[in-house]
Amino acid sequence: MKQIYYEKCAFCESELKNDFGEIEHYRPKNRSETEAKNCDKRNSYYWLAFSWDNLLPACKRCNGKKSNCFDIEGEYKEYQGENLENLHLVTQEYNEVEKPKLLHPEYDRFENHIVFNLKDEMSSDNERVNYTIQVCDLNRENLVDSREKIVTDFISQLQRHLLSFDKVFNGDNLQECLEYFKVTIEDFYAKSGVESQYSLIRKYIKNNLIEFLESVEIGYEDKEFAITIIASAFNEFCLEDN
Repeated sequence: MKQIYYEKCAFCESELKNDFGEIEHYRPKNRSETEAKNCDKRNSYYWLAFSWDNLLPACKRCNGKKSNCFDIEGEYKEYQGENLENLHLVTQEYNEVEKPKLLHPEYDRFENHIVFNLKDEMSSDNERVNYTIQVCDLNRENLVDSREKIVTDFISQLQRHLLSFDKVFNGDNLQECLEYFKVTIEDFYAKSGVESQYSLIRKYIKNNLIEFLESVEIGYEDKEFAITIIASAFNEFCLEDN
């Protein structure tokens, strides 16, 4: 399972090392008798306790935050005496009936619905994405700090390359000067793949590059020119999309 998720938490993308990883049940195996303040914990799916596609690797914090939360918009799927050996791949079938609010990282494509603000907090116009963010507390302090470091380090690298670019650019050697950005951009693209920790914010920046650059302080007098140069370097050295 860790290999499938590249040793990352299925919800927050944090690395799972040593005892930091736990097994989270997408559909909870236990229930609470009363509905919690922020989510429904009343349903139990005890028969799915060992179902392969109901098990997800999670960090302790996401596991604890998510707990037994599982709100649905459809009808609760009860155990009907099915052969337990045939319950390893029922998530999609159950989802059609229950219409869960919580995203399942293996079955739901949600990356293009996530937006990061200037504080590196994630949000969405998609109700299921927002439910997952809220239930797993994906804007908790340690996650925001980790995303902020990625952003600030990236901006700092771009600033250094702009300074080097400015010293040698004469109007005729653009292609040569763009080489200053090559390693940084190739590394950034590589780490926007799903196998990397906190890849979602890198993918968001990659897919919204101009908007991102316009929203941050680049540290270059002619910001419009700097954005043009950085965008040109991205177009030159981009890898295959992840």
